[in-house]
Amino acid sequence: MPLLAVDLSPQGTASLKRYAGVAFYLQADGLLATCKHIIQSLEPGETLVAKNLLTGDTERLIDTRCHPTADFALCRTLSPTTHDYFRHLDIEPALGTDVQALGFTAAGAEGRNLVVESRLFKGYISMSGKHPARPDARSTLAVSFPSLRGFSGAPVICGSGSALVGMLYSNLESTIELFKYEEVKDGAHRFSESVHRVLESGLVQPISDIRSFVDELGVTLQ
Repeated sequence: MPLLAVDLSPQGTASLKRYAGVAFYLQADGLLATCKHIIQSLEPGETLVAKNLLTGDTERLIDTRCHPTADFALCRTLSPTTHDYFRHLDIEPALGTDVQALGFTAAGAEGRNLVVESRLFKGYISMSGKHPARPDARSTLAVSFPSLRGFSGAPVICGSGSALVGMLYSNLESTIELFKYEEVKDGAHRFSESVHRVLESGLVQPISDIRSFVDELGVTLQ
């Protein structure tokens, strides 16, 4: 679900301000997972709502819980409607496992409606390790495509089905040296120039860590 930041009037009407990121259902009772940095990006007076892509309606989010150290947060939709959700991958994904991620980008406003457009990336698991690449994660899981601006919180699922692998939250940068030139002048001064290309891999909070984060936030998954 796309997440939108709104200003709420004293009468309860919402004024849309901006697109904020992505959330997805962790279980049928309306429990949503997203990134902590999305919650922390809210300005004073802003409220986070989720947009229902089937109806176009927005749903206010409640019971927000941010993990103390990891870039992870939980919230719930106010609607009591039962929701479908991605089943959790019950094995550790191997390097080369095909995956895909559905996210959104802001496409401007039409009247009072903020338009979001879907974006789908496909790739594979390119890195996996027990040591975290960032202090706001517990381990490292990276995919072969970047997490674009607005993709934070997007679910990553197996390419061959709908099993949840994890959640995009950031990028890992690597560089490739394309060109290097060195010149020595007067036997003492060295002049060098190099050109690099930056490659970005999307960083994922894996489902095994997510289940631990949920438990540490005092919520029991079905």
